[in-house]
Amino acid sequence: AEEYRNIRGTTTKEDDKILEQEGVPVIKIPLVKKSDEDMN
Repeated sequence: AEEYRNIRGTTTKEDDKILEQEGVPVIKIPLVKKSDEDMN
């Protein structure tokens, strides 16, 4: 039996293509950098 689990990390466009070919769903979530002012 297959077990589904979430995997976090970064991928390249090539990685995305390989994962798609293997039937692994990929969701891209952009990371937003906070400015130095927001850190204080």
